[in-house]
Amino acid sequence: MNTLSDDFVIEMEAISKNFISTKALDNVNFYLRRGEVNCLLGENGAGKSTLIKVLSGAYGQDSGVIKMDGKPVMFSNPNEARKRGIIPIYQELDLVDCMSVAENIFMNNTPMKNNIVIDHHSMNKRAKELLLELGIDIDVEAKVQDFSVAYRQMIAIAKALSNEIKVLILDEPSAVLTGKELATLFEIIKKIKHKNVGIIYISHRLEEIFEIGDVVTILRDGQLIIRRLIEGLTRNDLIKYMVGHEINEDRVIKYEDKNKKVALEISKFTNSMIKDVSFALREGEILGVFGLVGAGRTELARAIIGIDKISAGEIEINGKMAIINSPIDAVNNGIGYVPEDRKNEGLIQAHSVKSNIILPIIDKLCRFCFLMAKKITETVQTYVEKMDIKIVDQNQLVKNLSGGNQQKVVMAKVLSTGSKILILDEPTRGIDVGAKSEIYKIIEDFVKDNHAIMLISSEMTEILNLSNRIMVMSEGQVTRLFSNNQASQEELLEYAMPKSLSVEKGGLYSGKTT
Repeated sequence: MNTLSDDFVIEMEAISKNFISTKALDNVNFYLRRGEVNCLLGENGAGKSTLIKVLSGAYGQDSGVIKMDGKPVMFSNPNEARKRGIIPIYQELDLVDCMSVAENIFMNNTPMKNNIVIDHHSMNKRAKELLLELGIDIDVEAKVQDFSVAYRQMIAIAKALSNEIKVLILDEPSAVLTGKELATLFEIIKKIKHKNVGIIYISHRLEEIFEIGDVVTILRDGQLIIRRLIEGLTRNDLIKYMVGHEINEDRVIKYEDKNKKVALEISKFTNSMIKDVSFALREGEILGVFGLVGAGRTELARAIIGIDKISAGEIEINGKMAIINSPIDAVNNGIGYVPEDRKNEGLIQAHSVKSNIILPIIDKLCRFCFLMAKKITETVQTYVEKMDIKIVDQNQLVKNLSGGNQQKVVMAKVLSTGSKILILDEPTRGIDVGAKSEIYKIIEDFVKDNHAIMLISSEMTEILNLSNRIMVMSEGQVTRLFSNNQASQEELLEYAMPKSLSVEKGGLYSGKTT
């Protein structure tokens, strides 16, 4: 797209929205054309989510006008917007865990027989077809709760595609996708574009913007900063518009002594999801773990901390055999875990920052069964300041924080236990470049204290920049261990590719170590 036409499906003009003392949107203009991908960018808290919730009927604007196909519209709820063809997919996926995949996909337009009973055969068949279009082959009669976050994301996209769409809103759709899944997502977006659908795409992975975007709209502190064609812009340009200044993203953490003691050693870990996995993690080291969706990375982490049981294998911590049957055992052995799904597994959203941080150490903050209020406040304040968590006060609800600040609360909660070994599963998923840089600083400070980190990430640049060694997994197995971080992105993808997709025999599972 080389020119800006006026074929608008959506026009939002002078939109403002206030929440008590916070001005979330201040006189913002936003325009979307048919068959266009408009990339909506900004740091966490810039107003992106508020803007799309106003458009999709979740919020009402305080002032301003929304036009659809040139005519003013006002949606009092999301159902009204959905009926007009505005379909959002938020970071918090609109899925019901106890229902099947097919039931979720057709929740809003369930196929019926004679308008009386649900046509399960037709529903399951169509759900299967929609998922296969996304490159996902799963049991559509299984419950959503049985699938990982990545698969749930693809189910949510299939659910959106089951509707008649004029505007598709994708809020961080690629946050847990890599390789084949990411390429499939981009292909699906291009197909939807060609159907004359307008797409609003929100992502913190800036490299994606240049891959699929036509136009970029950037917000900062609730205000419109720039709207223009992506052509001619650079990554540094985007960052500067988003944060107001330049950020050095080329952070490389050096590992100075390869002869340090082994902090964690895993031997022949095996269960239904992982097979014969062995590795060692040394003091002061970051071991990057890379793989595609379904590789077994999260399952390995869950097995190490005792959430998932193993059928075989041993674990040693600081040279001594350990038995870990639960996360409490892991904490008692000095292992902290930051889960991939921070909202549902890492935090209690309806509780305060204070209660979340002290949750794992509450017994240490009691005397004669009474909480020591002063000590609690001092402990929480120490981590708030240390991690630069931006809050109004310690009693602020976690659900009202930005993604980056929520992640810092999760890490503060884990570090409060005194853990010397951290397992970080997608620690920067869904957070902006500024918050990401701050998380990297926390990681760097942790290993400088001679502690160890197992870093699971789907971002190849993150793995390559932060890791001292890189372990690649595929189909529950370790397929390659790079003894440094000098692997190329092509090599990472080669060894992450499942056997069924490998074209070179002996290349993927050659067992080579560099």
